[in-house]
Amino acid sequence: MKDYILPQKLVPGQELASIGDRSRSVFLIQCRDGWVDKGMDLMLPHKNMQSDNGPECSLKNDSHGSTNKSRKPCHLMFEQNPLRIIRSLGSFMEDEDGQQLLDCVSGVCQVGHCHPMVLEAAQRASALAHISTDSNAHVISSVDIIVKDNYHYIPRLLATLPKNLNVGLVLHSGSEANDLALQLSKEFTGNHDVIVFESSFHGCLGTVSAISPKTYNNDFNPRDWVTIIPVPDLFRGQFRSSDPEALEKYFEQTKEIIQTKLNENRKFACLITEPIFTFHSLTIPEKSYMQRVVSYIRSLGALIIMDEVQTGLGRLGQNLWGFQNYEIVPDILVAGKPLGNGYPLAVLATSTEISRSLKDCHKYSRSQFVPSPMQSAIGCAVLDVVCQENLVANADEVGLFIRNSVCGLMTSHTTIGDVRGSGLLVGIELVQDMKTLKPAPKLAESVLYRLRQEGITVAVEGINNNVLILIPPLNFSKQEAGRFLQVFDQIVTELEKQMICQVSWGNELQRIGLKLDESDQSFLKWRSKDEQSGNLSGDSGQGSSISSYMRGMSCISFYGPGSPKDSDSDSGSSGLTAYNDLD
Repeated sequence: MKDYILPQKLVPGQELASIGDRSRSVFLIQCRDGWVDKGMDLMLPHKNMQSDNGPECSLKNDSHGSTNKSRKPCHLMFEQNPLRIIRSLGSFMEDEDGQQLLDCVSGVCQVGHCHPMVLEAAQRASALAHISTDSNAHVISSVDIIVKDNYHYIPRLLATLPKNLNVGLVLHSGSEANDLALQLSKEFTGNHDVIVFESSFHGCLGTVSAISPKTYNNDFNPRDWVTIIPVPDLFRGQFRSSDPEALEKYFEQTKEIIQTKLNENRKFACLITEPIFTFHSLTIPEKSYMQRVVSYIRSLGALIIMDEVQTGLGRLGQNLWGFQNYEIVPDILVAGKPLGNGYPLAVLATSTEISRSLKDCHKYSRSQFVPSPMQSAIGCAVLDVVCQENLVANADEVGLFIRNSVCGLMTSHTTIGDVRGSGLLVGIELVQDMKTLKPAPKLAESVLYRLRQEGITVAVEGINNNVLILIPPLNFSKQEAGRFLQVFDQIVTELEKQMICQVSWGNELQRIGLKLDESDQSFLKWRSKDEQSGNLSGDSGQGSSISSYMRGMSCISFYGPGSPKDSDSDSGSSGLTAYNDLD
């Protein structure tokens, strides 16, 4: 594989620098703790941020002469030593220590961090727009006067959707939009119950939290008005790809669950689902299966709500919207912050008939759902970038390149169980071995942190926490993908070697139950089974490391030639620690 070189500096374009010359502004960047949204202040480049090589995002001082330490950083992912991000551009981020990181899990930065067109649109709207606290005030902002039709966002967005989705309501987050979608479905149908797939997540507000099994993990006890149906997981589910009747069995199971509720006189308002099951280990359903389930649920008088917060606006490739890949037309569509590249912007699209139910929703009024000039400006700019830079086609091309490359790596690795995805939403499932396909969550965590050490961020998700998730900006390039693949290959190779050594030595030493000759400096220091109650003389630190392995097979440290034989610490370690999932 070609050896790709990480860029040495984050260098914005001349357009970005010129914006910085005119004004300092604050923008939002998406941060993730698992899948939880946070925010940070991100300063634009300033004319004082220059070098001999041209404009650059210098991290030494901002325009006021303050150091980076004075900026409030963003804590990004990682329970241990979370990243503290102070700047980002394109597919890269930079932490307070100057480390540059390839962002493979930006999620909502659909067109890349700090895209010049998005920043300029936001700045112009901020400088020119009328601001009012009266939500019922009907004013014409100076933005509308100056740029005329360019900022008529909702008509432009609706033009990308089927004709039945002809009403657009603007909110600030996917959680809000999903909450409103539930209210509309209940008012329109006159029914109350909601159907969701297992392991799904549709928001963190009260109502949508109640329909999000992912939020509660194994402790989820659904409300009586929530019905959970199985994900057709052919890789790890109850019925698998080896069974030719697997999809039929999943469908019959779904009908049985729903029929049980119907027998209790429950009536369904809607099914809310993603096009693909992002939180269920990124399971990709068969098109025919999704069409069949949707048709059945519609026959019960329920609406179909498509949650495209994660998957919309080109993320899955092929089309601008994920539901189009399945040739399904929802009754309600929800999209979230990717519409605004991380800026608080969400849209609910539905039909005129369903939207009239708003008058019966006591907590809502139609005047609340008009986009602000800032939302319109940023939303239009993101649409422009997606179209002008052909990002849907790029998601197809680069996503296929990643999946095919990982498939190629599977021939030389025993722990890559599967790779799946669509467009630039990719999941790599790590297993203990290809025979049993037993999940390897500890290995996944090890890969996560090792990638971070090499300057690459990914996420670990899935029902067993063993799936590496890649959800980079849609302008993620093949070169950047190649960088990830190269480092991922190296890390998995190293960890697999350690696991092999660990198992081999563990089996042999348990068989003989004896302490090795310490004169052999090439291998391990051990203690026999009858000595496990106390440390060996002269090697307490190393002996305790091995006894830990004997008790729980959790880790093992190797000591190379030249290691101190009688050290009281692990200072002689080669630095290789094997993370074992074989307990």
